[in-house]
Amino acid sequence: MKNYLYLICAIKGEEVSAPCKVGISQNPAKRLKGLQTAYPYKLIIYELWDFSNRSEVLAGEELAHASLAEHRLSGEWFSIEPKEALFKITLWFKWAAAMQARERGDIEPLPPIPPNGVGLIANGLADRAGKLRLRA
Repeated sequence: MKNYLYLICAIKGEEVSAPCKVGISQNPAKRLKGLQTAYPYKLIIYELWDFSNRSEVLAGEELAHASLAEHRLSGEWFSIEPKEALFKITLWFKWAAAMQARERGDIEPLPPIPPNGVGLIANGLADRAGKLRLRA
């Protein structure tokens, strides 16, 4: 079963805004619904990343939390605008990939981060409700 790291953010008025939550789930749509029952504003999945196993998603969550540490409100909630959160998480993921490549002895530079990001939503493979789209 796939493991997902999600970035869930609030919609206040017409804008997606802080706070944002970073967490893991095997069923992000169900997790979103569970969080929504206890939150006064509409929540959406701003971005979603898939990992092949639990240890990888836990490491990804740790990196994501570290990238946003200065913005932590409580637990997994952060006072940061979604675009900035996504940018910081993506940079930390790229840094971790570069360190792994260096440890393996790879000398080729990593490809640049795509303009839309590296997550499932950015690449059209999921929607903001957490529904996955089948890959062609």
